Parts: sequence; C-alpha cells; structure tokens
Amino acid sequence: MICLSAATLLEAQLERWNARHESAASAAEALTRMRHAVRLGEPFDVALIDDVMPEVNGEQLARAILTDEELRSTPLVMLTRKQAPARR
Repeated sequence: MICLSAATLLEAQLERWNARHESAASAAEALTRMRHAVRLGEPFDVALIDDVMPEVNGEQLARAILTDEELRSTPLVMLTRKQAPARR
C-alpha cells in the first residue's frame, strides 16, 4: 500500500499542468514567500491552504493573509480532510 499526502498529490498534479507553484512547510514560511512574490511584482494567483499544519492551523493562516495589506487580495482555497464513512 502506498499512502501519499494530499500535498504531495496536489503538487504532482500542479506539475503535470505546468502551473507555477511553491510549497511552504509552515504558515510563517508561506507568508514570507507570498510577501516576497508581491514585492517582486509576481503575486500568487491563489493560495491553497491545508487546514492541518504545524504550529498554526489553516484558518489562522487565512486570517493572517486577509489582514495583511500586501496579501489580502489573494484568493484563498482551504483544503480540508474529510474522513470516509466506515465500511460495513
């Protein structure tokens, strides 16, 4: 059995689409990368946010983005985990 994380699967799909993307290991890193992209004049078209992250959850990261003057116009998509119903 091979279990891949949702992030790994999503990154693989984005690469197949030749979509420019970056991953961050933490909310702090995500904010830093997003601010850097804005300052370069190349803001991200969308932020895909995992709801489960170390230290800061996805909702907290989304709030930080929405209250940041440089980042608040970035569309956000929250990726959540839904557990499949138990099989009988």
